[in-house]
Amino acid sequence: MYEILKELIIDAGDPMISLHFLKTKKYLDMSDFQELAGNFAERLKDILTRGARVSSEDIPGLLEGRGGTMNCYPGGQPGQCCDNVAVVSLMAPSIKRNMKGHLWFEGALDALYNHVFHVCPGKTKAAVLIVDSWDPSVWEKWRDKMTLMQKVVHFEMYLIADYNVYEIHA
Repeated sequence: MYEILKELIIDAGDPMISLHFLKTKKYLDMSDFQELAGNFAERLKDILTRGARVSSEDIPGLLEGRGGTMNCYPGGQPGQCCDNVAVVSLMAPSIKRNMKGHLWFEGALDALYNHVFHVCPGKTKAAVLIVDSWDPSVWEKWRDKMTLMQKVVHFEMYLIADYNVYEIHA
């Protein structure tokens, strides 16, 4: 995990300029998000191969297991803003028939962007998007907003295909 600086105080009154590091917070990094996506894919596979259904309310529970608190979409509005946010879109035809209330790819991008800039502005430090299908035309429509978001938060994307996880570099 990375430690990020919550506040930096520079004491310009001292000719040696002293730096005082106050309270640090932790957020998930690449290996954490990769593990999170892998565990999610395994749990999803276990549920779907048994023929069970997964509702949007189940998504936060499927993402549990890695340190740190996290806001999650779908899964309802956050009660409090966390350092991390995960947004999941499960809409591939092979899975969609067993799902209810999930975000389409564009809805996932919208939820992610709105969370970072409107729901929890200045509070989210890291974000992950987990999808099972990729729509290049929708991505192009949202590319500028996602690029802007990457300047504000650590951002990673993962594609689940046949229950394998692939990092997306777009």
